[in-house]
Amino acid sequence: MYRPRRKVNRNNSNSYDEEQLTAVRSRYNTRFKKKVQREIEKENEDSAPTYPQPAKPSELFCELRDGRPKFQNGIWNSLGGRASARCARCGEPAETIDHKIDWKTYILNKCDIARVDVEGGYWEGYRREDVAEVYNDPMNLQPMCVACNSSKNGPKHYDRIEPRFFDPVRG
Repeated sequence: MYRPRRKVNRNNSNSYDEEQLTAVRSRYNTRFKKKVQREIEKENEDSAPTYPQPAKPSELFCELRDGRPKFQNGIWNSLGGRASARCARCGEPAETIDHKIDWKTYILNKCDIARVDVEGGYWEGYRREDVAEVYNDPMNLQPMCVACNSSKNGPKHYDRIEPRFFDPVRG
């Protein structure tokens, strides 16, 4: 059913007509609802003061920038050699390396948080060298065949390991 759109009062930015309020409250995602939400977000952005945030320090590990850590070259040697490695689950020849404990959980438990002071605040995160060392810890690694490794894929809902910026003045 076609309904003509009502004109929005642009003079008062906090007033929304009944159709806009109904669209925002609706459980359906429509183009009009998205348009109204964008307008509301734009008004909120214009009203709130924003401050520039210093760039993330390069010595801190940033998953979005660096990606997943890499295995070091001699990792197969620490597991007994690639030719003789057997899958920890089924005993077949192993083609891959797997973490016994999820690598992000292991890093969060084993690494210390580092603080890097910058102008206007400080960053907290994990140092790149520490993350690489813990990622390649032989105590948490096991050889696995491709079938067993892909069958045990765990949850992917973890938060990313990213540095956080703290500004003591602005809170």
